[in-house]
Amino acid sequence: MPEAIEPDAADIAHDLINAVIAEYSSLIALAGPTDAARLRSERARYIAELQNLGTAGPDRLRTILAEYPSVLVMVRAGR
Repeated sequence: MPEAIEPDAADIAHDLINAVIAEYSSLIALAGPTDAARLRSERARYIAELQNLGTAGPDRLRTILAEYPSVLVMVRAGR
């Protein structure tokens, strides 16, 4: 039986995705045209993820909660 997901998981996932998007936006603001285009393309994935979050099942929420903190760290580091 799968482990129960915490009641606030969707809210936490929403905040994590928003933080990733915000970091990309900050990088875009400082980037040259070529890098900005690449960063916008990368950011689009997370915007789509945020738009689809309302229909995300427990497994997707678990994945976001497990993986996105390190994604946020990598984006903050400019990688």
